[in-house]
Order: sequence, then C-alpha cells, then structure tokens
Amino acid sequence: DDSVLNGAIIMIVVTCPLGSWAVDRYGRRVAAAVGETPACESAGQRLMVPVSDPDSLGPLLDLALMLRNHSRPGAIHPVAAVDDEGDTSTAVAQAEDLMARCMVHAAAQDTVVQPTISLGLNVADTLVRTAKELRADTILMGWSRESRLTRHLFGSLRDHLLDACVARIILGRLGPPLNTTQRVLLALPPQAAKRPQVVSLLHDVGWLAGQIGARLVLHLGHPDDQAPVARLLADTAKKIPLNTIVNDTWRAAVAALSAEVRDGDLVVVAAERRYSPHWSPSRERLPEVMAQQHPANTLLVVYPALPMSQEGVAQEVQTPAQAPDLFVHDEPIMAQDLVEAVAQMAHGMTSWWPYQRHQVAALLTRSAHSYPVVLRPGLVLVHAHSEAVLSATLLVAIAAQGWSMPDQPAPIRTILALVSPDEQASQGHLATLQVLTRCLRDPQRAVAIDQADRAQTVAEVLVEGMRAIAADVESIHAPP
Repeated sequence: DDSVLNGAIIMIVVTCPLGSWAVDRYGRRVAAAVGETPACESAGQRLMVPVSDPDSLGPLLDLALMLRNHSRPGAIHPVAAVDDEGDTSTAVAQAEDLMARCMVHAAAQDTVVQPTISLGLNVADTLVRTAKELRADTILMGWSRESRLTRHLFGSLRDHLLDACVARIILGRLGPPLNTTQRVLLALPPQAAKRPQVVSLLHDVGWLAGQIGARLVLHLGHPDDQAPVARLLADTAKKIPLNTIVNDTWRAAVAALSAEVRDGDLVVVAAERRYSPHWSPSRERLPEVMAQQHPANTLLVVYPALPMSQEGVAQEVQTPAQAPDLFVHDEPIMAQDLVEAVAQMAHGMTSWWPYQRHQVAALLTRSAHSYPVVLRPGLVLVHAHSEAVLSATLLVAIAAQGWSMPDQPAPIRTILALVSPDEQASQGHLATLQVLTRCLRDPQRAVAIDQADRAQTVAEVLVEGMRAIAADVESIHAPP
C-alpha cells in the first residue's frame, strides 16, 4: 500500500547519502590501514620533461638537472609533443628547434640529454604514450595556467595525465632562479609514513635542497608522524640543514607553512591522486591556494606514481646519428647578416642542381630568421629538413665579419648549417645535432674552432670529434 511505498522512498533518501558518507569516511581509513599496492620502484632515474615554450625551457631543464642524481642510471628526456593533423612540417621544425636548444642548454651544464619528438592526435595522449615508451619514472612539467572555465568544460592536460599516466608527476610553477633559493618548505599530511612513495619524495626533496645549498623546513600534519619521518630523514639530516616543525592538525600545518613563506623560498606541496585513500577535496585545492597566496615563489606540486605491476627497466636506446656529408666554404662569407649568409652558403653549393640550391636556401633562411641556435659563443647552427637532399649534409663557413646577436657576448663568425632529408626521422636528425653538441663540449676542440681562420680547419675538428664520439657510443652499446 501507500505506506510501504512511502517507507521505501524514505529509506532510499536516508541510506543513499548516509551510505556514501560512511564509505568515504571509514573506507579510506580501512584502505590506509591495509596499505596500497606498491608503485613500481627502480634503482634508475628517468626524468621526462615535456617542453613547448622556449621561454620556460631553461628553468625547467635547470630544475631537472638539479633533480638528476648521476650516481643512478637513467637520463633526462626532453619531449616535444606535436599534433599529427594536417601539415606537420612547421610544427616538427619548431619541435626540433626546441630539442636543439635543450641539448645546448644541457651541454652548457656539462650534461647529456636524450631528446624525443612524438606525434599524436592530442598532446595528453601523446605524452602518456611517450612516458610508457621511455619507461619514465618522473614527469616534470610546467604549471598550466588554464582558466577554470576551460578546465571544467574540456578537462586540463594535468587531469588527463593524472588519470592515465602511471609515472610520478611534478608540476612546477617556476619563479626566481634556483641558485637564489635559501629554503625549501614541505608540508606532509597526517599518516605521512604510509603515503605512497614517501621515501622517494623525501629523498628527492632533500637531494634538491642539497644541490641548491638550501635549508629544508618540514611541517608535519600530526604528532604521530614525527618518529617515522625522522627515521626516513636520518641520512638527509646529516647532509643538509633540516628543521622539523610538528603541528597538531593538517590545517595547522598548512597555515603555518603558508605564514612562514618568504621571498625566494621554494614551496613543495605533496598532492594526491583523486582515487587515492589519502585524497580529499581540500588537498586537491591546496596547490591552487598556495599559488594564489604566493605568486612570486617557486612552487612544486608532487603527485605519487600509480600502483602498477613490477616490470623490467628498459635499456637506454640510442638512435644512431647519421654521419653528415661535409661541405666547406673556404672563402669567408661576405654578407650583412646571418640570413643572407646562410643563403650564400646554400647557393654556393655548385655540386647541387639549381632546384636544390633554391629550396635549401629558402629553408635555411627561414631557420636563420626564426630559430638560430647558438651552440657556443661565436658559433651558430641553423638546421632544416628538405626533400632536395638524399643524405644529411653539413655546410661549414666562416663570416668575414661577425654579427652581434641578442644576449650573446661574442659576435657570430662560425656558421654550421645542417640539412637532413625529409624521409629521415626527427630522432635521427636530433641524434646528429647531439653529436655536434657533444663534440663542442670538448675544451680543446672548442678552442681550436674559436682560433680557426678557415672553414676547412673547423670541418677537420668536427670530423675528428664526431668520429671519436661515434666510436665511444659503439663501444658502450656493443654486445658483451
């Protein structure tokens, strides 16, 4: 009758919200007490750094270089994601320029990186696939400044990565240079010792503070965490200055950390994935709150890796560099600027057909105008892909008079122009660029190039250096 129907409706109205609240409140406690499936931990360190903006490239790589522990196997993998829709030649050329700048920036820090260009239908899926292919254990990327409306309507890149990518994710909102940082501040929520990958988090934050030469200030969200966290930080406390502040509640810990932030401090937020038993709405909003309260400080938001099955660590795959054909312009180039100089270099290739000279000249002048790469003071590289060449070709020339470039202390007088065939993959093109970059890292070769008064001398130094690097790579990757 009606009373039974009304009673059923009342039961549904009461039990649905009450059941959801009870499961959310007590289910998380049960899950936290039982523990989680451990995430895949490896002895290596493979940092994947997605880059899309030349302005943020340097600070992101500097942070990756600070986090990189060279005593552990692995590498830094800058990645440029390109939408595979329509004509991708311009996008690929810009991505190659970004990767070339990454190699030059890393070479200045005496570090070798492994750049990658990946094509896909959208950036998020491309980055997830690339992270799997590289077996990256950490993804370091810049802070996304998407509007709230756009994020809620279409979802953000961060949300896609957090849902689909198993690797640990570090979002960086970068501020002042890292070498000016005096303190690294980190707040750990209650049950910190049970947090996934807390050991890796504390180790990397301590390592970063040690690399910068900063003091580590740790805010704990509950008194019960003091003893287990102190045991985890026993080795770190011997190497860097460490302050541990114990708070009664997580809210008090966040308030104390926020009130303590000063100019130049680096703030680290230990965030959670949405389906983690440690997740809560307040913790999800914490990164945005901290970013709004301290817009001038560097902010790192660290999300732990997802639980996954134990898998073997992939071997480092080296794309072999195709030895380029060298063409030397013995006579100094007489030109008004770099764009005119590379055009003269291409038109001076008498062994090419007129069609080849005109097309390569157009591509190289566009590269010289849009994205010339300064490999070292006084030496600039322009590069492009062309259907007019059948093999990688490197043109070498010396300017009769150098040209000034912004932010460069020395005038540009040595010009390298690399042209790769269209059918050559971007990875092979980048491998050749990396060999050139490594060749110029040698101080003796760099001095010989700086003092050379003929392009032939520069070419001889490059040939000798590239042969030595190729032999070194073959010896490393030769089977036992």
